[in-house]
Amino acid sequence: MTNIRDAEGYIFDLDGTLAVSQHFHFEAYKKLFQENGIEYSLADDVALYNGQGSEKIIPHIFERHDRSLSTEQVRELVLRKREIYKEMIENEKIQPVAGAEQFLNMIIADKKKIIVATGNRLGPSQKILKKIGFDKFFETIISIEDVSEAKPSPETFLLAMNELGLEPEQCIIFEDAVSGVRAAKAANMYCVGITTSTEKDRLERAGADKIIADYTEILP
Repeated sequence: MTNIRDAEGYIFDLDGTLAVSQHFHFEAYKKLFQENGIEYSLADDVALYNGQGSEKIIPHIFERHDRSLSTEQVRELVLRKREIYKEMIENEKIQPVAGAEQFLNMIIADKKKIIVATGNRLGPSQKILKKIGFDKFFETIISIEDVSEAKPSPETFLLAMNELGLEPEQCIIFEDAVSGVRAAKAANMYCVGITTSTEKDRLERAGADKIIADYTEILP
């Protein structure tokens, strides 16, 4: 696809792609682990947060510190992480990615189809969209609760594509994470990588077709 405006459907990840909100996941993990006497660094987060959910990340970090968890303990810690995260997104200010609103207005004026396809849960996703004023744009959100496999599986994006009633070659995916870019390419769709949370070279290695810092680069 040579021109981004040639697409019929636009599929957007949420955290780090529409909203500057990806860091809240890291901060929630960091606080959770600190409560349990474990340090959790940004390097840990970058290495682990690759489509894996809390159910995998939490026991993995504890095992690295020679501490095993029962199934019930994992469940309780997952719920605690969600509680911390929920408090953060409710109480902290969230900004949209630069140029996102103008870009959305442009493609909506062009009568194009749009949808959110996120690895986040539905409730927090709705909250974030409302806080940045983007709930007016999106009627449908495909969330982690709709799929059996998280990104980098293509399932999230294929479900979003089917919801739009389009084929892969008619869609463009916007993503900020390596796992999301890999999911997009596994779904055989054109992918624009956004460097809000991941370095350009990592997005390129994951297969992104085009790299931008934010949407101002693709506005007329």
